[in-house]
Amino acid sequence: MFTPTKITWLHQPQKIVAEALAQYGLSATRLTQMSSTSNAVFRVATVDGNFVLRLHRFSNQNIEAAGWTSNIASELLWLQALSRDTDLDVPHPLTNQQGELVTLIDTDEDKPVLCSALMWMDGRFYNKGLRPIHLAKIGTLTASLHNYSASGQFVPPPGFNRDRADAIDGPTRYSEFPPMQSDVRDVVDYLGRLCSELDAALGKMITASAERVWADLEEFGMGSDRFGLIHADIHQWNYMFWQGKAKLIDFNNVGYAHYLYDFSVILNNLVDRADYAVLRDAALQAYQRTRPLPTNHRRYIRSLIALRNLQLIQWTLIWPAGSIERKQRWYDVEESLTHLRLYAANEDSW
Repeated sequence: MFTPTKITWLHQPQKIVAEALAQYGLSATRLTQMSSTSNAVFRVATVDGNFVLRLHRFSNQNIEAAGWTSNIASELLWLQALSRDTDLDVPHPLTNQQGELVTLIDTDEDKPVLCSALMWMDGRFYNKGLRPIHLAKIGTLTASLHNYSASGQFVPPPGFNRDRADAIDGPTRYSEFPPMQSDVRDVVDYLGRLCSELDAALGKMITASAERVWADLEEFGMGSDRFGLIHADIHQWNYMFWQGKAKLIDFNNVGYAHYLYDFSVILNNLVDRADYAVLRDAALQAYQRTRPLPTNHRRYIRSLIALRNLQLIQWTLIWPAGSIERKQRWYDVEESLTHLRLYAANEDSW
C-alpha cells in the first residue's frame, strides 16, 4: 500500500499507521506521506473518499500523554465548532471507533503515539502566483474567523487546553513569556542568553525591539474585541484556493492572542516581495469589509510582526540539532534579524 519515508522519531511507522487507520475505520487503497518533520501527515485514499491521518510528535518530553492529548483534542474541538457553526472551509475532524477525537497508540517508543484524522480538502497553493484577489479572500476568511471567535458562540468546555500563541517560549514547557503577562526584562535576559553567539550590538537591538513590543501591546490591551482564540499560522502553505473559495488548513498552532497577530504571520511571509504593499492592502481592506480594524492597527501590526520575528529566532535556535542544517538555521535567524533592525530603526514597511 505504501512505503513510508524515514520518520526519525518513530521506529515502526508502518505498524502504527495500520493501527491508527483501523481505529478510524479507514481502509486505505493508497497512502501518501505528506510530511514528517513535526507531525507525520498522510493522505489516505479510500473507496469512500480522501482523508488525512496525523501522527503527533510530542513537542516536549516533559509533558504527559494526558496533557498532550487534551491539547490536540482542543484544536479539534474548535475545528468541529467552526465546521458546525460557520460556512468557513476548514478541515472537519473524524472521531475514532470509541467516539473520541484523539487516538492513543501504545508503542515501543519512549512515548505513546497520538493520532487524529480529518476529512481531506482539495485546493491549490500559491506562492509566487499570489495576487491581490487571493489576499482579499484571505482577509475576508480571517475576519470571519475572528468574528466567530469574538462572538462567544464557542464556549471552551472544561479541560480545553490551548496555549498563548503570542508567547516567546522559555527554556521549559512552563516558563513561556507572553506579552502583557510577563516582565520584558525576563524576555530580554532569556533571548540574550539564547543568542549568545550573536554580536553584542545585535543583542541591544533585540532588547530595544522586545521592550517596544511589550510597551505597544500593553497599551493595546486584551479586550474581548481584540484578543481571543486564533489560527496563529496563516501563511501561503496553510491557505489554499479551490473553485473560487479560500480554504484554511493546519490548525496545529491554534491559541490565544490578539486577533491582529494573525496578520503578523500573513504579512511577515510576504514582506520581502516587490508587490508586498498591494497584497497587504488587499488583505486589510477585505478584512475591514467584514470586521472593523482597531484604531492605529498599523502600529500594532508592526509590533506584532516584530514579535513574530522574535519568536522565529527563538524557535530556530532551540530546534533539535541535526533537524535543520546549521547554515540554514542561521540564514533564518539573519532574515528575522534584518526585519527587527528595520523595526528598531522605524524603517520597516510593516
